[in-house]
Amino acid sequence: MEIDPNHIVLGVTEAPEIFVDGYRGAISNGQIVKLNFFSNRLISGETTKVGVMTLVTSISDFVAISEAFQEFTKLLQDDGVISIVTNDGDTV
Repeated sequence: MEIDPNHIVLGVTEAPEIFVDGYRGAISNGQIVKLNFFSNRLISGETTKVGVMTLVTSISDFVAISEAFQEFTKLLQDDGVISIVTNDGDTV
């Protein structure tokens, strides 16, 4: 499958975008999952990680999101957009 960068692959309507530089961690209370994300900011000449978003969802929706990310990652691999590299440096 060729991925069109102008197409919303997961089929959701457009929503405001929040750019993040990375994933900071997750927490669950048994009913919901909170995923925390950060952006790198230059503060006083030093790069600092600043929390910019917490995604809060039910565990069942978290599982569905996780499965969708796995499927999307596989599509990106199949199209040669990304490669998975092991700790030994081998490409999967």
